[in-house]
Amino acid sequence: DIKVHFVQEVPFIWNRDHTGWCPVETMCSEEESAEAILPLIRDFLEKIRSGKKLQEK
Repeated sequence: DIKVHFVQEVPFIWNRDHTGWCPVETMCSEEESAEAILPLIRDFLEKIRSGKKLQEK
């Protein structure tokens, strides 16, 4: 079990412009397991590190 603590629960995390969901949260929203999500996040981080433009869903 993993214990968590938070001050406020929110339905989603905003993107930087507050025009929609965080891009990582959007990208992972339809996945159901950590095994499916982890490669998506790795790819996202690699694109950021290499300076590639990210495409929104």
